[in-house]
Amino acid sequence: VVKVGSYYYEFVERPCVQLGFYDNGKQIQVRDSAKYGTMCANPDLAHAREACCREDRYKEVQYAFMESNITYKYEGERMTYATANGRCVNYGKSLCLFERVKVLPSDDSWRKGYHWTNKDCPINVKVNTEGQIAIVNDAKSTYFDNIPFHVEEENTLNWFRVNWSDGVFPGSSDANSCASNNCKTMPGDGSCLCKTNVSESVVFTDLASVSKDAVMSQLFIGTIGPQHGTTNTTHINGVTVHMVGGIVDGKTVFEVEDKGRTFYRKNILSTVNLEGWTLPPQIYEAEDADFSFATVKSSVSSTGGSYVELGSNS
Repeated sequence: VVKVGSYYYEFVERPCVQLGFYDNGKQIQVRDSAKYGTMCANPDLAHAREACCREDRYKEVQYAFMESNITYKYEGERMTYATANGRCVNYGKSLCLFERVKVLPSDDSWRKGYHWTNKDCPINVKVNTEGQIAIVNDAKSTYFDNIPFHVEEENTLNWFRVNWSDGVFPGSSDANSCASNNCKTMPGDGSCLCKTNVSESVVFTDLASVSKDAVMSQLFIGTIGPQHGTTNTTHINGVTVHMVGGIVDGKTVFEVEDKGRTFYRKNILSTVNLEGWTLPPQIYEAEDADFSFATVKSSVSSTGGSYVELGSNS
């Protein structure tokens, strides 16, 4: 709540859909990074505030800066990662993995909320033996127990159901184990810890197959209403189609009346793909190795040294 003159203003966020999985996550922290709350955030959403510093200047890492009317425009302002970074660049700094934040000109302790850092923060997932998942933030901290338990890899029990492609998931069988997917097996409950990446695709590319049942069964992402710039509206098979530029694409919104309610569905399918960790190749010194069915010969090249000629049984 902000008081301007004799009036009070409160920021009320518009209803929206925020997806739990996203790529290119960034780590956010509270003003004192030793305190509880370090986690990941979607850089495209206004989730946090700026904290300006240069990571090669230790004093700035110790105390990052915010300055009224320069790096932020009003108290409690939240912004996207790009906006925060741009404000800091104009301030002569950037974003970094800070320890604390100092506010200029008045460093009051009552200011709360999160601040962006420049540290990458991938979204991982735990999969239990029943196919339920829990979101894990791959946040890092030098302090103990300041990552919230509901997104912390060892402690989260925030399980929920998802729709698996073909009903198959890591750990669903001996043949489809955590190891066969290059995922990690968690101690204790035996759940699989996997990395994620997100892909989006357009579901309907024309209006030929659009119907109320098709929209409700194939589109799962809601929206507050038609996209900005919508110029064409078409009614077909009980569906109101809102198009931008008269084209059926990812900006198209389908409006459906069902059981007395109005639903707006985006023409997008968001798929979370799981992947594991690929171990880098290991190189071992072979100076003391024993050779079987092989002959060590002197090299005749300019580099000198020796080479191994393998026999037919090698």
